[in-house]
Amino acid sequence: MKKIIFLVCIIGAFICCETNDSDFYDSGISNGNHDCTMYEYFQLPSMYSNWDSLVVMIDKAELIPLFKGQDPNYKDITFFGITNHSIRRYMLDRGIASINNMSKEFCKKIIMLHILGERYMLEDINFRVPDETGDIIGATEVNSLGGVNLLFYKEKTSWEKIADAGPVKVYLFSNNALSQIPLASPNISTSTGVVHSLNYNYTLGDIVSNNELSEIEKL
Repeated sequence: MKKIIFLVCIIGAFICCETNDSDFYDSGISNGNHDCTMYEYFQLPSMYSNWDSLVVMIDKAELIPLFKGQDPNYKDITFFGITNHSIRRYMLDRGIASINNMSKEFCKKIIMLHILGERYMLEDINFRVPDETGDIIGATEVNSLGGVNLLFYKEKTSWEKIADAGPVKVYLFSNNALSQIPLASPNISTSTGVVHSLNYNYTLGDIVSNNELSEIEKL
């Protein structure tokens, strides 16, 4: 009997961890407060396996002051976090063996595509207004420091046929790429800003059009 119960628990855990590629259900459990800079957060032993490639890119781009809150123009930022999976998939697709083979200018530009110049927690962004045409109405419109126009918004869902009683969905839409950008864990708060981690299925560069990415790759 104990073995049967244990097996059911394992199956249930896998079901609960399943995510949608295009959105994030904000259950609140992924939120976290960290009493350190964003750069230090990426280097925490428990987090480093997700972010070590990003740290190398930050170092090469000489963007450490920005993530440490030492840039006089940007004391508090929002970062749509690029995980190792996103970076390594991009490298594999293009036959890049090492981040050392990427230029400083490329690393800087590609990271800046994902940064907002102020802190946006989930409570700071708007709910989408229902619209029959399917247009995204009422979203919080933001521009990244790298020139990406983004629509950041939440949606209420139903539960047991009760309107607005279900979990809140969070979306990020890139007007540059004309596509949804998949989110994973939002509201990771640090002393120098907030990280909204992108889904593992996101590939580095998908936040802009193919033409824009091609130009960045020439840097």
